[in-house]
Amino acid sequence: MSLAVSDHFGPWTVEDVLALPEDARHRIELVGGALLMSPNPGVPHQRASLRLAMHLHAAIAAAGAPFEVLEAINVLDRTVQPGESTVLTEPFRPDLYPAVPVR
Repeated sequence: MSLAVSDHFGPWTVEDVLALPEDARHRIELVGGALLMSPNPGVPHQRASLRLAMHLHAAIAAAGAPFEVLEAINVLDRTVQPGESTVLTEPFRPDLYPAVPVR
């Protein structure tokens, strides 16, 4: 991996990142043309991620909202991999889900 990374010049693109060899030990993300490498999450992070996903799922189910909680998905427009993502599963209708003020 280090040879491919050290031989690169200029800002990184999605195509550059996708062309890198697989690396099972690191999370590789692209933000603003910069390549970010970090170790894969450990057990404490995985526990917290699972608990967060469970709470998000329960809140979505209780509200009857058309969302789904997904873990570790790629977001190709930024090439980052968030720990948790809540995605809309049907077209959004603002009349059904009014804004709630944040305190």
